Amino acid sequence: MRPAALDSRLSAIFGVDLRALAALRIGLAGLTLIDLAMRSGTFSAFYTDAGVLPRNLARALAPPGTVSVYLLASGGAAPVAALFAIHALAAAAMLLGLHTRLATIVTWLLTVSLHSRNTLILQGGDDLLRALLFWSVLLPLGARWSLDALRSREPVPARVVSLATAGLLVQVAAMYAVTSLHKTGADW
Repeated sequence: MRPAALDSRLSAIFGVDLRALAALRIGLAGLTLIDLAMRSGTFSAFYTDAGVLPRNLARALAPPGTVSVYLLASGGAAPVAALFAIHALAAAAMLLGLHTRLATIVTWLLTVSLHSRNTLILQGGDDLLRALLFWSVLLPLGARWSLDALRSREPVPARVVSLATAGLLVQVAAMYAVTSLHKTGADW
């Protein structure tokens, strides 16, 4: 059994207000929708077999064990557009907090799949988006400011402390720490 002082200290360090998690949900879902809108302008060039990276070549370049719905689907424009639409619907449901956990899981899976379809056009922000969506799957993002919260009759605490909140906070802190380390050399 842990002493109360340790529990209090862990809560102070790794506890997250549910309103902040709601803002994270809205921000990540909005960012995903913007990202999809930006990618949709060139989706046939980057995500179909008629583009610069056909599926057979993308599979050859992918690390072993890579699973992507976008790689499994047909390489034509219509199936890719349908996947983009499903991806956008999942992100919109996440934004509204409608079946939040399921919407977050689907958004994360389709984001990972989309990024795995063409790894040649990714950048560091894509890595961070995938990581934050992963941690979001494990967090109660729909507890506040959501359609799920409106339907729920269960009382919820103001803050949540878990391994997932610790992982989320450490992930963001690590991003800033590593970035600062890369910018401390003589070149800067």
